[in-house]
Amino acid sequence: MIRRLAARDVGLWKEIRRAALEEAPLAFGRTLAAFHDQSDDDHRARLATSHTYGAFHGDSITGSASWRALGPSGTVEDHRAGLYSFFVRRERHGQGDADALLARVVRDASAAGILQIELDVVTTNARAVGFYRRAGFEQVGLTPRALRRDDGFADEYRMILRLDA
Repeated sequence: MIRRLAARDVGLWKEIRRAALEEAPLAFGRTLAAFHDQSDDDHRARLATSHTYGAFHGDSITGSASWRALGPSGTVEDHRAGLYSFFVRRERHGQGDADALLARVVRDASAAGILQIELDVVTTNARAVGFYRRAGFEQVGLTPRALRRDDGFADEYRMILRLDA
């Protein structure tokens, strides 16, 4: 089951975000230490200003995805959205959670007038890159040294999905 997370779901959001940063620390732009520095109010504000969804198996949250319009309504960028914080727990890989999360993002973004979803993915995350390609995303760029970690840098692909194609 996929449902949108609200401010009252801050505990669930923190649980899945912490799992994402622990399981895949190089896949996200935020570190676990920075996550721990955020207050519950910071997390509630994020949930209030983005479209964030949780995937659930029974009562357990198993994944998350967020999208946010890249430009305010009425601007030349209001047709674009960024996909963020896409994560599915390792034990749920191959179970349809990622497909269901992405389908919900695409449905809701399209209903909101979004014509293009954009994301950045670490080039060495072959599973994620393959998933996005199978879902119809195309690689349109490469950002060298996009993320800096203690052990070096990670490059990212810029990928887009055209919803009106």
